[in-house]
Parts: sequence; structure tokens; C-alpha cells
Amino acid sequence: NAEYMGKLEEYAHGIEGAVSLCIKAYAEALEIIPYTLSENAGLNPIRIVTDLRARHKHGKKLAGVNAKKGQVVDDMLAENVMQPTLVTESALTLATEVVRMILKIDDIVISAR
Repeated sequence: NAEYMGKLEEYAHGIEGAVSLCIKAYAEALEIIPYTLSENAGLNPIRIVTDLRARHKHGKKLAGVNAKKGQVVDDMLAENVMQPTLVTESALTLATEVVRMILKIDDIVISAR
């Protein structure tokens, strides 16, 4: 997820206007996943997320949070932690659809006033 976040932020820098702001906000929202995982594991979420972002920016695409070790590791595959692409794709699709529905409801409420 940190990898997606970084790629979206890069993409948003090449776009102007409201669309750029929406993409940046979506990327920032993805940060809640490692933050919550860290928090639930009793770790310092700010330190963990900062470390994770730095590793991904330095090309460590497989870096992730190992809650048992209490740290960010460079290779989640070496830790025998894998997540099928379908799980990630489904989660992102569902989250995106929820946001779209909320925005539509906001538009309806605003236009009704």
C-alpha cells in the first residue's frame, strides 16, 4: 500500500487543479493502513510510517510492517508474508466506491439546499 501511495503522489505532482488535490488526498488516505497496523501492534505509528515511506522511496518495494518484530522490514516475502493482488485490488475498489457514493450524497444534499 505504501508503494501505491508513493506512485499516486508522484502522479498527482504532474496534474494541476482539483484533480491533483483529490489524488493527493486518496494517496494520503492509504497511509492509514500501516498507521493502524502499527498502532494496533503497540508500535509508534509515526515512526513506522515514516520509515516505511523512506524505504519505499529508496526502491524497497517489498518493505512492510512486521508487527511481531515491531519494525519495518525490507522484504515481506522473506518474512513469509504475502497478500494476493486480488485482495489489494478489491480493498481499493471497495474503498473508492464508498468515497464516490459519499461524494454523490454530498452533491445531492448541497444541491437540495
